[in-house]
Amino acid sequence: MARAPASSQLSDEKKRQRVSLACLTCRSKHIRSVCGFCQRNRTECNFAHEENKRRPPSKKFVESLQARIRHLEEQLAAAESRATAEVPSCDIINDTTDVQSDLTAPNEDGEDPLSNITALVGRLNVADDGQLHYFGSQSSYNLLKKHADDVASLEPSLKMQRQGLAAAAQLDKHVAIPVELQQHLLELYWQWQNPWNYVIHKGAFMKSFRGEDDGRHCSPLLLSSIFAIAARYSDRAELRSIPDDPSTAGDAFCDQAKILLLYESEAPTITTVQAACILALRIMSDGKEALGWLYAGNATRMAHNLGLHVDLSNWTSRTPMSPEEVEARKVTWWGCYVVDNYAPNSKLSSHEMEAIVTKADVELRSHYGALPTYLRLTASTQTPMLPHVCLYQWVHQMLSICLGDKWNDSSCTHGGGDNEHAAACRHSATEITRLLRQYKQHYTLRRIPIAAVHLCFSAAVIHLIDARPSSPARQQAIRHLQTCVDALEDLRVPWCMWSGRAIRAIQLLASEWYHCEDLTQLQSCTESPSVNTGGHGVPTIDDAARRRPGPGMPPELAGPGSSAGLVETPFTYDACTSDPFTDGLVREWLAEIGYEM
Repeated sequence: MARAPASSQLSDEKKRQRVSLACLTCRSKHIRSVCGFCQRNRTECNFAHEENKRRPPSKKFVESLQARIRHLEEQLAAAESRATAEVPSCDIINDTTDVQSDLTAPNEDGEDPLSNITALVGRLNVADDGQLHYFGSQSSYNLLKKHADDVASLEPSLKMQRQGLAAAAQLDKHVAIPVELQQHLLELYWQWQNPWNYVIHKGAFMKSFRGEDDGRHCSPLLLSSIFAIAARYSDRAELRSIPDDPSTAGDAFCDQAKILLLYESEAPTITTVQAACILALRIMSDGKEALGWLYAGNATRMAHNLGLHVDLSNWTSRTPMSPEEVEARKVTWWGCYVVDNYAPNSKLSSHEMEAIVTKADVELRSHYGALPTYLRLTASTQTPMLPHVCLYQWVHQMLSICLGDKWNDSSCTHGGGDNEHAAACRHSATEITRLLRQYKQHYTLRRIPIAAVHLCFSAAVIHLIDARPSSPARQQAIRHLQTCVDALEDLRVPWCMWSGRAIRAIQLLASEWYHCEDLTQLQSCTESPSVNTGGHGVPTIDDAARRRPGPGMPPELAGPGSSAGLVETPFTYDACTSDPFTDGLVREWLAEIGYEM
C-alpha cells in the first residue's frame, strides 16, 4: 500500500483541534486560556459572557426542564380524571361579554367607567397635616378630591421635628457631630448598606441634604437612623458608646432616632417611613427582633397611609409631583415591603409547592444563564469584583440551597447515597465559601451587610453535614466549614449578636449530630447507626432540613463507635460560652428556619 505523502502528514499534524470547553485543570482553577491569535499578536484576549445559542443547554438545565414536564403531565392526567366542571350556558357567556364591553366603553363625558369604579376603592388626598394620605372608600376624606391641586405642606411635620429635638436634648440624648464625620458615615451608607437594603433614593436625599429644595427628603430623624447603622461599618472610636467595644457603634444615634420617631409618627412623611425601616434593621442587628419587627410594621403601615403603595407613574402630567418624587416613593415602598416580609404565609399543598419549586428551579437556571458579563464572576480570583456582584452571586447560590430544602421527598434518594440535588447543594455551599474568601481578600468582612451572616450559616450547615466520617468529601468539608466559622468570627465585629448566634447554632447542630461538645472535636468524631437514616446517625443533605435527630434520642443510638482509619484534619474554633438563655434563643431560631432539634 502506498504511503501518504509527508506533506499530507504534516498538514494533519498541524490541523488545529476546535474545542468549545476548557480543560479540566483550567476549569477547576477558573482560568480561561488565551487564544492563539491574541497570543501571537500580543493583544488582550477578551471574551463576552453572552448567551451562545450554538452551544447546547447544560445537563442540569435539561434535567430541570424534564422534571417540570413530568410534573405538568401528572397534573394534566389528574385533572382529566376528575369530573369536569359544568360548562356555563351561552346566555351567561353573552351576558358577561356585554357587561365587560359596557365597562370598557367610555361614557358620554369621555371618562373610563372602569377607572371611576377603581377610584372608589381608595384615593390619595391631602389631609389636615398637609401630607398626601391614602383613604379608603368608606372614609369621608375620599370624597374631597383635592389631591391634584393642593400643595402638601411640611409645617406639621417640621413642628413635630422641633418637639422631638427638644425632647432629645432634655433627656440628654441629642447627638451633634461635625460635617466631616457626617460625610464619612454617609459615604459608608451609600457604598455598603443602601445597595443591599434599597430604601432611600440617593438623588432626592442629597438635594434636600444640600438645601437645594424644601428639604422634604432629609430630616434629623432620617440622618440619625442612617448614622446609627452606618456606624457599624466604621472603625472610628468616637462613634462608639464604649470606645473598646465595636458592638456599641452607633448606639447614641439609635437612641436619638427612637425619640425623634416617637414624635414624627404623629405627622409622618416619607422620611419618617425610611427612618423607621432603617431603624428596624439596626435594632434587629442587636438581637432585639421583637422591637425590630415592631418598627418594620410601623414603617409599612405609615407607608400605606401615605399611599406609597399606589402607582403614581401617570400623575406627573397632572400634578406638581416630579418624576424623582414618584421614584422616591416607589423605592421607599418596596424597601419597606422587603424588610417587613419575614416569610411566606401560604396554604399551598405539597403537590402545589412541588410545582412551584420545579418551575422556580428552571427559571433560576435560565436567569443565571442569561446574566450579562458585568454580573458574572471573574475568571481569576486575583481580579477584584464589585461588592454588589459578589453579594448577588451569594444570593443566587443561597436560593439554590433553599430550593433544595423545599424539594419533595419523592425527588430525593435518602440515606447514605448521593443524588443530583445533593450535589447541587454541595456545589452552592462551596461557591459561597469560595466567594467568602475572595470577598475577604479584596474588601475584608468588616464592611458587609448583615445578610452575609445567614448566607455563611447556610453554607456552614451543608459543610457540617458533609463532615460526617463516612463522607468521601469529609476533609474538604471540614476545611470549608473552617472558612465559614472564621468568617462568622470576623462578622462578630459589625454584627455581634447575629454572628454569635449563628456560631452557637453550628455548635449545637454538631453536638446533636456528632455528639461532640464543640467543633474542635469534629475531626475525631464518629457517627452512630440509625435505621431512620439508612444506616447513618447523621442526616444527609437531602433530608437534613426535614428530619433532625432530637434531644430525646435513645442512648443506644449514641454509642462511641469506632474512630479507626479517620484522617485527622486540623480545625480551630473559638467556642461560644454556653448559657440556657442563649441556647434557648438559638434553638427557637433554628426551629423557625427549619432545623428542628
